[in-house]
Amino acid sequence: MRKRDQTRSPDDGATFEDVCAMCGSRTVNTCEQRDEYVYGTGDSAVTLAIDLPVRQCASCHFEHLDDEAERLIHNAVCRHLGVLSPAGVREVRKRSEMSRAAFAKLTGLGEATIGRWEAGTAIQNRANDRYLRLLDVPSIMQQLKSLVGQSNHLY
Repeated sequence: MRKRDQTRSPDDGATFEDVCAMCGSRTVNTCEQRDEYVYGTGDSAVTLAIDLPVRQCASCHFEHLDDEAERLIHNAVCRHLGVLSPAGVREVRKRSEMSRAAFAKLTGLGEATIGRWEAGTAIQNRANDRYLRLLDVPSIMQQLKSLVGQSNHLY
């Protein structure tokens, strides 16, 4: 376990993660700990080994995981599935220089769905992941824009 000191003094702008949820102390340390996360059920379940930041209060010793750990777990699942991470999905859209609404309108994907993929609250299926990867190829994106531009309605 590798320890990273995250101790904060009360007057240095501590964030929510720096304050213990149990006792309110601002002496929260972070230790990286290898954890095993089971993804899936039954015969298809796999165990993913992930280094997670564990937050521990120096005063009351309360330990917890936070949003950073959840993001790392989600990214590990995406790697296992071979699909883009939330940041990868967002990068594809950003490289197209489109808002989420414009990207959704052009691609036929739901704006809320794209938002869930980018936020990490859902994982795109393999077909949609392949579609996103194709959209990241400038010539393919240009062809899609031309196709949609020639039509009075969107597909």
